[in-house]
Amino acid sequence: MADNVPITAGSGTTIGTDEVTIGGILQHVQRIKLVDGADGGTGLIGGDATNGLDVDVTRSALPTGASTETTLGTRLSESDFDTKTGALTETAPATDTASSGLNGRLQRVAQRLTSLLALLPTALGAGGGLKVDGSGTALPVSGTLTVNAGTNLNTSALALEAGHLATIDTKTPSLGQALAASSVPITLTALEEGLIGALTETAPATDTASSGLNGRLQRIAQRLTSIIALLPAALGTGGGLKVDGSGTALPVSGTVTANAGTGTLATSVADGSNVSIGALADAAVTAGATGSLSAKLRSISRDIVANIVLATGTNIIGKVGIDQTTVGTTNRIVAGGVSTRVLTALTRPADTTAYTAKDAIANATTSPATLSFTGVARTTGGSGYIVKAMILTSLTTCVETFKLHLYNAAPTALNDNAACTAPLYADAASYVGTILFPACATEGTGSTAAYAVAVPGTTATANLPLKFVTNADANLYGLLEAVIGFTPASAQTFSIILSSEVD
Repeated sequence: MADNVPITAGSGTTIGTDEVTIGGILQHVQRIKLVDGADGGTGLIGGDATNGLDVDVTRSALPTGASTETTLGTRLSESDFDTKTGALTETAPATDTASSGLNGRLQRVAQRLTSLLALLPTALGAGGGLKVDGSGTALPVSGTLTVNAGTNLNTSALALEAGHLATIDTKTPSLGQALAASSVPITLTALEEGLIGALTETAPATDTASSGLNGRLQRIAQRLTSIIALLPAALGTGGGLKVDGSGTALPVSGTVTANAGTGTLATSVADGSNVSIGALADAAVTAGATGSLSAKLRSISRDIVANIVLATGTNIIGKVGIDQTTVGTTNRIVAGGVSTRVLTALTRPADTTAYTAKDAIANATTSPATLSFTGVARTTGGSGYIVKAMILTSLTTCVETFKLHLYNAAPTALNDNAACTAPLYADAASYVGTILFPACATEGTGSTAAYAVAVPGTTATANLPLKFVTNADANLYGLLEAVIGFTPASAQTFSIILSSEVD
């Protein structure tokens, strides 16, 4: 059959047309049905009145850079997008840097803002202004407060026109429409993982460092946490913000009424907290140099000690009247005016072997101990005068005369009932002298001791007062001698007391 069909008017062939008026003239417009373009093809091209013409887009060439099924697989998938944005019920992370979707991250930001807002009410005065801490009460200012707006404020950009800000209005784009809940999911190439950020993305180290949205929101949450941490220390007891007195004074025009408060002035300053006062360890400054109060006081103390000294040579510091003729009166000078009284005891062996004249009395017949008068001087190497000595013994019938040999170091010990050879030449360097007691006596019936007291003037040979100087300690050491001789009691005891005026 031939491709073309001739149409002869009036032969009875009917052609499908649509009678319409075009340009005021009634015309017939031919109706055409689409078939495939192959030679001899009769396949109809699909379509209907509801959906229009069916088009096979798979046979069309894609423009350069267009997404394909392969490239879309490397983009953010719908499930990956849902993970990073977070579920509808996702909870906020426990910390600013914990892993979270955007929903949880925004919850964390909201929580931080809520905490920040909770701190603000106590920091605001009754009129809504920030309190200036001192007493916790808003600072009253009377008169007119002049505020300098600066030279860079563009006031023309703030002009109101027809109920809106002109400069903002021109920059507001037309509002679009969000996708409906039942819309077919689409892939937005702008929401790549690099822009949104991985679920475990960490915050950038600085505010301007490159980061995805997740990391950026972490950085915001961290900054808010830092602000919240600083606020408690910046608030006074009444909730107002403290004003640092070390900065520049706040300029205020008009009359300012200051509240002196009801507190008390601190009575102590921490060591080193005040530069003018200084610290305990501040070194002394040189004469005329600047320094803390502590350093200057230390300098004064140093100079006093260094400069108040007696020059060498003969210096008269006063006159003292001394009676050197009457025995027992002021024939000596007592320096210091401090008295000591020291007692030492001795128990002789348990025998009654008689002593002959000039025998030693000790606590043992072999390896005896010397007498020790501990602490007779105030300090090691100290000196003084023995002004009184007493001896008491448990034998009430004893009328013996005793002699006490004194040393400033332990002398060679003598056995009991041996000849008293003191002082030995080997002990010359430590020998202080002797005290000769008068004969012992008993006071009366019922007395339990015989005793004798030696004081200046008691006998011509009492040797009191007796000057002494201790050596390696503050002690004196002694040996006791029987001057006449007597028969002792078994285990007879003796107590010797030295009274001294020491330097």
